[in-house]
Amino acid sequence: MTFSNTSFWTLKVLVVLVLCFSCSSEKDKESSNLDPADCLYNAPVAIFQQVQDSLQNYTFERLGDYKTSESFELESEQVEIIQSGCDQISQEFRFQTNSELEIVDYASDIFNRFSALDPSLFALNQFANEFQRQGELIKTGQKIQFSEIIYLKMDETPIGESRIIRILMTSEKN
Repeated sequence: MTFSNTSFWTLKVLVVLVLCFSCSSEKDKESSNLDPADCLYNAPVAIFQQVQDSLQNYTFERLGDYKTSESFELESEQVEIIQSGCDQISQEFRFQTNSELEIVDYASDIFNRFSALDPSLFALNQFANEFQRQGELIKTGQKIQFSEIIYLKMDETPIGESRIIRILMTSEKN
């Protein structure tokens, strides 16, 4: 049995999401008010903690059961990542940028930069490649089925001379 190109990318994107949510410790689950046995996914964990020395103003905090916030600066780009999940997972990447790149090109560029920070983050370049591959399908403000189990929505909001770019990846359609 051979995989099609789409199945190959779907599998890679799934692996990245699973890695991001499956690396939490049992202690994280025990401290939660939720019964971990009732959840499909582990509590989210920091994605960039291992490379925080390469980042400026790095912070990671738990916002509640199965919800985290991670923020930092990378080469003058403000980055915030909100992750949540128990039965439905969500990863929201927010960027404050002065970049003039189109939104899909910006997303591809920043995820490639993420992946270059450390070999453990190399899988993030698969998102960058997939953004480019599906670039014509991605419309600002519209949710699309990005893979078999991931839905994607990108939008942007101007703020003076800069803009906020938001990339939302969820396991649910709505």
